[in-house]
Amino acid sequence: MEESVYFGLMLMVVGMTTVFVILGLVVLGGKLTILLTNRWAPVPQPMPVVRSAAGGIAASKIAAITAVVEVVTGGKGQIKEIKKEK
Repeated sequence: MEESVYFGLMLMVVGMTTVFVILGLVVLGGKLTILLTNRWAPVPQPMPVVRSAAGGIAASKIAAITAVVEVVTGGKGQIKEIKKEK
């Protein structure tokens, strides 16, 4: 009986140590990936947004359209012209 308890405890210690080591490697790998990405990935340059006050479009509507385009395109979209349709 004592052998099986000892074997069970040793198996538990080995299993918990294995899980701890693997999770540690996952965390370190994630931190290394973030570090390397932040160091060598190109920084996106903000694109100039053309705002047109002509045509009777309110500034708040232009701001809303610009915000939607930036969110939908992930900051890569560019507004070239805003026209008011009749």
